[in-house]
Amino acid sequence: MFLSRPSFDSPAQLSKRFMKHQVDWIMAEDPIHAQGKQAIALVEKSIRIGWTYADGLKNVRKRILFPKRDYLFATKDYPSALEYVLQCYQFADVYNLTKCITVHGEDYLKVNRRVNFR
Repeated sequence: MFLSRPSFDSPAQLSKRFMKHQVDWIMAEDPIHAQGKQAIALVEKSIRIGWTYADGLKNVRKRILFPKRDYLFATKDYPSALEYVLQCYQFADVYNLTKCITVHGEDYLKVNRRVNFR
């Protein structure tokens, strides 16, 4: 059986699997990258709008398009981080890229907190 890989370069193809606001987020930086410029994207997120799902594909897609880049995902808690990593892994699996994942671990970083914000 032959299954074709879904396209992640076409808004029309993405709209078969994602809602409009998700497609907009996935494709938002493409015009900037097409000019050879770097982009920083910020989003005000809500709960249960499918943002993690769309962002998972966005970052897998960006990793394919820009293989020397790293990405930071910060979240409110450990279960949310695990959900995000699992989502990215599933998208990598869709594109038959899980064999390219070389690290399967966790890094911890303790950050000192400032108590006095005057």
